[in-house]
Amino acid sequence: MAEIASEDLWSFPPERKRAKAVLGILLVMLGTAYSVLAGFVVVESIQDPSPSIILFGRTLFVTTPMIETITLAGITLTLGGIITLAMSASARAGRYKKMRTEVDRRWHELSVRHAGLEARHELLQWRIPELQKHVDTLHGKRDELLEEMGRIAEKTRALREAASEGTEMLHQMSDSFVVLPESEASEPEPAEPV
Repeated sequence: MAEIASEDLWSFPPERKRAKAVLGILLVMLGTAYSVLAGFVVVESIQDPSPSIILFGRTLFVTTPMIETITLAGITLTLGGIITLAMSASARAGRYKKMRTEVDRRWHELSVRHAGLEARHELLQWRIPELQKHVDTLHGKRDELLEEMGRIAEKTRALREAASEGTEMLHQMSDSFVVLPESEASEPEPAEPV
């Protein structure tokens, strides 16, 4: 249970550290021991003029020169393979670590973005009733203004009708007027005082 709690749950995929760590340490120890022993065997066997395989100054077995050459070449080949495997494992571990940090960074960015979108959504949900209230108020004001404009239009129509009727009456009255010629004396003469 403590092992699960210590894992980084945000990394993908979740790490399985304990088994991989023990196996890795064991392989490194075995590879190092084999590399040291193989290196000593190759160096000491090449320096010795006799056709034998030697380790730490003691002869392991005596062979013909051809078998000694093949044996040393095989040991050298496996030594090179182990070194190559160690270098590629190291590079692969570095790439995996970089990839994991990149995935963690992207995961963090996505979670932050999602949190921002969620907060925005909640803010909009909070604002919707308030905005609906404002829209209803604006609709009410619009309806009042439209009614007032209708009343003004009716009054304007009534005034135009009244004006057209007044104009017609004025034309009718102007037809019934008698035009008197103007008298020569434009001013009346004052009466004499008595």
